[in-house]
Amino acid sequence: MRAEVSPKDCQNREVFDLINGLPLHPLVVHAAVVLIPLTLVGVILITVRRKWRKTLGWWVVLLALAATGFSVLAKESGEALAARVGLPEAHAEMGDIVPAFAGVTFLAVLLMVAVDRLMDRGDQERSPVLVIILGVVAIVCASAATVQVVRTGESGARSVWAEEVAATSAGGSAGQPVTPQEESGAAASSSASPSPSAAKSGGYSLADVQQHSSPSDCWAAIGGSVYDLSPWIDQHPGGAQAIIGLCGQDGTDAFAAQHGGQSEPAQELATFRIGSLS
Repeated sequence: MRAEVSPKDCQNREVFDLINGLPLHPLVVHAAVVLIPLTLVGVILITVRRKWRKTLGWWVVLLALAATGFSVLAKESGEALAARVGLPEAHAEMGDIVPAFAGVTFLAVLLMVAVDRLMDRGDQERSPVLVIILGVVAIVCASAATVQVVRTGESGARSVWAEEVAATSAGGSAGQPVTPQEESGAAASSSASPSPSAAKSGGYSLADVQQHSSPSDCWAAIGGSVYDLSPWIDQHPGGAQAIIGLCGQDGTDAFAAQHGGQSEPAQELATFRIGSLS
């Protein structure tokens, strides 16, 4: 299930909420996605060659600062968006780490360039050891930030598009109505191998639901309807355990407590409906 953000938190993040009537998060997150890998490339260049460090050093510092700023903005705007539509927990936890990596990268690059310039002003023999150490730290942190950006972006994309892709893979286009021929074909397919409970008329009883209580065969009764949640367990953004806990149970109260008043989770749930609870 998706974690909810309190109204108080939503009010505190109003500045990060909307821009021109649209959510700010998808508009700024792409800047972090581009700037953080570019920072990694820049850090590698100024670490391996001193000549490049002299000409590009301060530009890479500015690039790292911009990457840090946009990663923080993406995090805060994501939390503001979550207050409106719900928050995929895995996506949020990954996104929370990115600003920390980006910030340490910025500090390491800043120190590396500053120390390198200070060495130029002294009469002592230059020793690049400290500069190289700072460069390695910056490369490690920038690499970690880049990896985390990729993982965060993947988890966010799955939470938004996984259902649409699954729908197109099953036949037809996402958001496109099923034709009568497709509907009759699907009905014929499902009736070809009905479960023992499916042959009953008048819907399913709670006893029927309780017979399907394993992760591989997971039914749940919610709000007077019965749902087969087996295919959703591995795709659920909030983790599999939240769904496994509903298998074979009446999950009406649990679903209402977690997603009451939210339209998106209700729409997702509707795709798994197999009948009514008698």
